[in-house]
Amino acid sequence: MYLTDADRTNDPQRTQYSQHAFTDNTDPINKGAMFYKTLFQKYFFFARKDLGGGNFLTGTQDSYPTWCTTKNVVVVVSQ
Repeated sequence: MYLTDADRTNDPQRTQYSQHAFTDNTDPINKGAMFYKTLFQKYFFFARKDLGGGNFLTGTQDSYPTWCTTKNVVVVVSQ
């Protein structure tokens, strides 16, 4: 999760994120990554699925969290 689109775009090594988390590979839709104590602002997500052998599926999504609630954000990964 990045704080700006520029941060996400300019981080090809994926080391300068604001927060990161992992999903459960067996059921990523229902057991996704959780982020806590986020401020009310727009966030910029980057997701990657490792297919092995240096092959990845990636996707991005932007979202505003809703104050004091849980917000679902789905990032679709594709080639």
